[in-house]
Amino acid sequence: MRIRFQQSGGLIGKSKKLDKEGEEFPNEELAKIRELVRQSDFFDMPEPQRKNIPDAHTVMMHIEHEGRSRTIVCTRETAPPALKELIKVLEKFASY
Repeated sequence: MRIRFQQSGGLIGKSKKLDKEGEEFPNEELAKIRELVRQSDFFDMPEPQRKNIPDAHTVMMHIEHEGRSRTIVCTRETAPPALKELIKVLEKFASY
């Protein structure tokens, strides 16, 4: 599994980024990420709507897993519930 994550915007406007291979995550976190990807149906879910919200956090997630890859761009505030938990977990590992 390879994960690229970027969050930008918000009041501060600084970008947080993450670019890691699965084995770079602690085992329990990687298991949680895999489960959230599965639960959210990440690779087959409809494209989330993006709304123009002032000071919203734009999130880009690119995940490669088991021969599939997909990039989703949404706002943290309007992301579908299935993605919000995945965003929270990935935010912990992203840095400025």
